[in-house]
Amino acid sequence: MKDILSLVSYYLPGHKSGGPVRTLSNLVAEVGDRFNFHIVTRDRDFGDSLAYANIRPGEWNEVAGARVFYCTPHQLTAPGLRRVISSIGYDLLYINGFFNPIFSIRPALLRRSRLIRRGPCILAPQGEFSPGAFETRWVRKKAYVKLSGAIGTYGDVSWQASSPMERRDIERHFGADADVHLCADSVSPALLSKKLAPPEKRPGRLKVVYLSRIVPKKNLYGAIQLLLSLSGEVEFKIYGAIDDRAYWDRCLERIRSLPGNISVSYEGVVDHEDVVTVFSRSHVFLFPTLGENFGHVVLEAMVAGCVPLVGDETPWQDVERERLGWIMPASQPELWRSRLQECLNMDQSAMDSYSNRCRSYARSLIAKGGAAAAFEAMCEKADARFHRRVSDG
Repeated sequence: MKDILSLVSYYLPGHKSGGPVRTLSNLVAEVGDRFNFHIVTRDRDFGDSLAYANIRPGEWNEVAGARVFYCTPHQLTAPGLRRVISSIGYDLLYINGFFNPIFSIRPALLRRSRLIRRGPCILAPQGEFSPGAFETRWVRKKAYVKLSGAIGTYGDVSWQASSPMERRDIERHFGADADVHLCADSVSPALLSKKLAPPEKRPGRLKVVYLSRIVPKKNLYGAIQLLLSLSGEVEFKIYGAIDDRAYWDRCLERIRSLPGNISVSYEGVVDHEDVVTVFSRSHVFLFPTLGENFGHVVLEAMVAGCVPLVGDETPWQDVERERLGWIMPASQPELWRSRLQECLNMDQSAMDSYSNRCRSYARSLIAKGGAAAAFEAMCEKADARFHRRVSDG
């Protein structure tokens, strides 16, 4: 079996950083019988000052089918990371994320400089090139993309796109000749294990949930804005790690200006095992995100029968066509408010129709699978392309 060395900012048992942890852990569970995964990550979860309990920091650990090296803070320097990477033999380097300075940019530059092995490499940018995501700190991002192109950092790298939309985003920045492979994120059949009852739905009352990291890209502020001018009683619960404190302060200021018919509460961070349960307590998932390469939370909401109202910069283009919910551009707030008001006015029967379609669609999607074969094919093609380039000089 081939050995894959994967770098990711956070991994199990972490859960505060959202989708990337689930994406990689689901992948290991699905293809771990075909590849040996060696994962390099931090020794603590997002925002935590202490290392995880029950791990050995600064050593290789056996975790859910993979070997995981939990870097201590002093090992996150370029020399420290180089020593960790060089301590393991691997056939392919798999980098998760593009703009992370430690777990993406640093190993990419070490590889370019041949300070670590310059072998086959796949980079999964995880939605960071979507227009909404790229516009955040875009000056720095554009400068790095331009510099990396000038020095050839990614010239022999293969790219993983989770959707045709993400493929277009990658090619927009790295050209139509970039080696981009379409390989959807893995999802876990364990999502279907819980039997959940939907909340009661009365016309004029609506339970709304936001569940994601609190950063500008996820657009919680925009979600709060959408609650203005709604007629009826709305209960809005917010879950997620506060990644950007200044942005959260802006959100709090806007929350304080909402009318009395809108009640808002911040519920903190949710363990991954409880995400579907949390969704099952609300009627609607309000997520006007500015860009997602996949969006695990959308699938998790539908598993719970929670109707998604989602930004259109995601791969969930079937949402409206299959009458599961609505997908809309963040630039049209009145359309969002119209759909929210429609949900507010629904009775139990109308809401149940949407919820049941969501559950049925999610079950069918999870049962279909296919990510394992796509990942294996991507690795084989990336390996062949790299060695072909080497032999051609």
